This record gives sequence, C-alpha cells and structure tokens, in this order.
Amino acid sequence: SRFHKLCRRVVFRFSERFLAVGKKGIDYLVSYGVESEKIYVSQLVADNDYYAQFKDTPKKYDFVFSGQFIEIKMPFFIIDVLKEIKMVRPQTSILLIGSGELEKFVISALEEAGIAYTYPGFIQQSDLPSYYAAARLLLFPTMYDCWGLVANEASAVGVPVITCDNAGAA
Repeated sequence: SRFHKLCRRVVFRFSERFLAVGKKGIDYLVSYGVESEKIYVSQLVADNDYYAQFKDTPKKYDFVFSGQFIEIKMPFFIIDVLKEIKMVRPQTSILLIGSGELEKFVISALEEAGIAYTYPGFIQQSDLPSYYAAARLLLFPTMYDCWGLVANEASAVGVPVITCDNAGAA
C-alpha cells in the first residue's frame, strides 16, 4: 500500500545497513534509494551434506508442496495444475507440508477433485529432507517470495523444482 511504501522510505532513509538474499532483494532496496554499498548479501542455504544423505529415498509422491497455505503461495493454482495432470495421469499424488489459513479449503478442494494427497502436519526441520526426497518434483508457485528456501532444500535432495520469476530463488 502507499502507507507501507512511505514507511519503508522513511525507515530506509535512517537505516545504516541492509541485508538482501539475492539480486532481486538488492534491486528492491535500490528501488527505494538505498545506496548499494550499504547492502550486504546473506545467502539462504540448506545443509547440502545433510540433505544429500536422503537422495536415494524411494519416491512415493509425484509432487510436493511445502509452505504456508495462504493466497500468496498460490495453493489453488497448484490444485488447478493437478486437475489437469490427473486427466492424463489419474493416480497423481501430492505431499503437502505446511499449514495456514487456507488449509481446510485446500484439503477440501483436493478431495473434491479426487486427487490423492498426504498431509502429515507439522514436520520438524531435521525430518524435512526425507519428505522432500520422497517426491519427484517440488511445485513452488508464488505471487511474491524474497527467496524460497524450500527450493534449496528440495534441490539438495535431488528433487527438481518448478517455480516462477516471482521467487527470488528462481
């Protein structure tokens, strides 16, 4: 909103240092007039050595979604994609990791569409690699995501990622 943009301009004007995750983060700060020498890059990464131990996990799911069940993460877009895939591959399945305000609606939409899903609930960070590795592909659409560590995590276990330009990790 205009109010938020104004707040950022004021706060940024009086801030001495900034952290950005990648090029898009840097570009974003520069668009507010932040001098590039005040911006430091801090990479978001997964522990690749730890995650690599799970690369040989048998595949139980076609897809995995990991994130908040909120509009910005586009869960209903994923369901639309799965409906299309289901027409060609009826046994399509997805693993859902996360929670959020749209959780009940997402589950209901999957059930209504007859799409097989597994929803284990909250997963400890140390257990995530085996869940990612059990899928063939991570679906990571987003309206906006400054990075998207889930893309790093899935890649670290050898799972390809489909995302969009709205994700910094892209």
